[in-house]
Amino acid sequence: MLMTRLPDGQLLYEDHWTNFRREYKAAPLDRRLVLDDGRPAVRLSPESLLAPHPHVWRVVRKWLLSRHPDEPVRKRERRCEACGSAMRVARELSWTWAFRCEWCGSLEVHGKDVAGGVIGAGEKETT
Repeated sequence: MLMTRLPDGQLLYEDHWTNFRREYKAAPLDRRLVLDDGRPAVRLSPESLLAPHPHVWRVVRKWLLSRHPDEPVRKRERRCEACGSAMRVARELSWTWAFRCEWCGSLEVHGKDVAGGVIGAGEKETT
């Protein structure tokens, strides 16, 4: 395990894939995030994060993408920012799409102005 500091001062623990994956799967969704370099991470405390080592992530990402070949993403699909697999629409709201990754379980929300779609169609958001 390596310990480094991020530019914002947070402590980053970089670990093996098996240890990271166990923590990632056990973590609630609000503690999961993606680092600036594209690696998935888990917030351990307000000052520390856990992520796979960059060299490990490069190998694991290739393996994950080989399991989910780079077929063109179909309509109502996006690529998961955490693992790269195809995400499907979980919910359509009037201004956004909510996508869910079936492989890693992450959720992403994209505006229809970016992801496409008819603005106003779908469920109405409540404020």
